[in-house]
Amino acid sequence: MATDDMLRKVEHKAEMWKLKGDLEKALPNSVCVYNLVLLCAQTDADTHAIYVPRDETSNIIIIKDITRENLSVHCPPEESALLRRIFLETSAIDFSRPVLVANLPEDLVPLVKEVLAARGGRNPKDYIDWMIYYFPRDLALSIPKMTYEDGEVLQLGEAGLRHLYDTWSFKDLAPFSVVEALWRHTPFLGFYLKEDLVRAKGTVTIHDATPSNTSSVGTLSCGGDPLPSGLSEDLKTTTTFPASNDAALADLGFPKAPPDLFPAAWVGFGRAGVAGQLMVDPAHSGRGLSSALVLALLPAMASQGYEIGFHVENSNWISKAYAGHGAQTLFRDHWIYLPSRSHL
Repeated sequence: MATDDMLRKVEHKAEMWKLKGDLEKALPNSVCVYNLVLLCAQTDADTHAIYVPRDETSNIIIIKDITRENLSVHCPPEESALLRRIFLETSAIDFSRPVLVANLPEDLVPLVKEVLAARGGRNPKDYIDWMIYYFPRDLALSIPKMTYEDGEVLQLGEAGLRHLYDTWSFKDLAPFSVVEALWRHTPFLGFYLKEDLVRAKGTVTIHDATPSNTSSVGTLSCGGDPLPSGLSEDLKTTTTFPASNDAALADLGFPKAPPDLFPAAWVGFGRAGVAGQLMVDPAHSGRGLSSALVLALLPAMASQGYEIGFHVENSNWISKAYAGHGAQTLFRDHWIYLPSRSHL
């Protein structure tokens, strides 16, 4: 994506931090782009590039995946005319390729469809219609670290990460290399069963459960039932995490799982700036593993400065049980896709 007369690429970390500060004023609606800017500012993940208008009075931000024409857009409502002009005139986006524009509020959908059709010469499609569930950071940071009798929450190992990618419904959005780069800097967690960890003992520390924050995963529910006994009373407890024991990964607060071990459930920090890819092995469904991962991921993301949002498909009624854990429904997040000419 080359710099042109409409857009310029943000190259310096100092400017990224300034943009992050500006986006704070638009939270929580700016949660996706905010997290992507923060990711670029505080890591060397090299998964996204940030572009802003040359007009220094504008607050528009366009973030592009480095491998594809996948865009995330932040545009204040009063600047929609400038966003239209950027899309119609910029040479920085290759409209001959498939183009995906994500993180769109309802009011920008008609505009984006119009300009994609005009520039691409083909009709765009509604690709995804998500809900974003938002967790206040102070609530996330107050969740105490839990231990479980049945297993342990760990940063995914290599086999777990590959399994997450291979079972991801939307893996066409990003190559594995991008997910792998994100994994080295953001939480990608799995619930590993105790019997599997015992077989791999010596590779990872298996923590002894303590009475105050102990639960069998069977007492957790992914259907929105009350949280484990005592958790609601402990929500004001400040969470602290042990340092990662893997030098190849950032300090994400969880030991890394053995490289060849598969988790029973998994979740990741998506390329769109919010959490997703939450899945449970069907053989272990109904045991509350998804809730265990949510309760681990929230403070892990918040401790790194990220705002907490989850992508949830509108048809996924079980995932909507996040609301039972203190989530607020934020908005519908539209993704518009301009297919390649070969797929018309």
